[in-house]
Amino acid sequence: MQRLNTAYTVYFNRRHRRAGHLLQGRYKAILIDVDSHLAEISRYLHLNPVRVKKFSNQEIGFKKKLLSNYPWSSYPGYISLRKRHRFVTYEVILSVVGGKDDARGRRAYREFVLAGIAKDMNITYWKDVRGQVVVGSDEFVNWILEQVLKEQREKAPGEKVHGYFNELFPPVAVEPVAETVGEKFEVEVEELLRKRSKHRQARRFLLALCYDLFGGRESLSEIGAKLGPVSAAALCRNRKILEDELNHDKRLARTYREILNGLRL
Repeated sequence: MQRLNTAYTVYFNRRHRRAGHLLQGRYKAILIDVDSHLAEISRYLHLNPVRVKKFSNQEIGFKKKLLSNYPWSSYPGYISLRKRHRFVTYEVILSVVGGKDDARGRRAYREFVLAGIAKDMNITYWKDVRGQVVVGSDEFVNWILEQVLKEQREKAPGEKVHGYFNELFPPVAVEPVAETVGEKFEVEVEELLRKRSKHRQARRFLLALCYDLFGGRESLSEIGAKLGPVSAAALCRNRKILEDELNHDKRLARTYREILNGLRL
């Protein structure tokens, strides 16, 4: 992609007798969970032509027609064989939405995309990207961390062979979180880090905060090893229990948000 972007920029600048940057920002490559996010992100991208201010207030019929004939999008090829490009692989997205690349699958994808016109046009999925490279369910992110990051660390412990991952997912320290929770609940850090602490509410806060703060940087099993140890499943259960408590206790929810926001800062 870097070679393509550079070559196109050089070509464009020569053609239009200009100099300097052409494309804004760095190229981004993101790992996407097929099961939970791929279809939605595909629809989000294909709705970009009608999301711009110039067309955002137009009637739905106009937007549908614009999308079907927009020349700078791959969407027309997803719904019509006549408008396809040889360099685009259509089967993956169509298999997720419509089952396979046939008339029924193309019709299902068309209905799926057009149904998004009536949704909130300002919705964005990029806020859910973990560590700038992964987007998906908690289970998917945890699997990536287990499979990819753990493997790289085992290959060369302490070395920056894959500095990109090390910078995005640096090893986490739970002690500063425990210190903050300890100050709030007036509990010693050593007591909070015990697997069977008698201060159950403070301990629950600690586990949930580590889950929320570090869940996209290390695998849950790695985080749990620093907290007792506790299993990845136990971290998930604890987060669910606390979430139920926060939904029924506004004061407790406010306290949790204050601690979480302070630690993020």
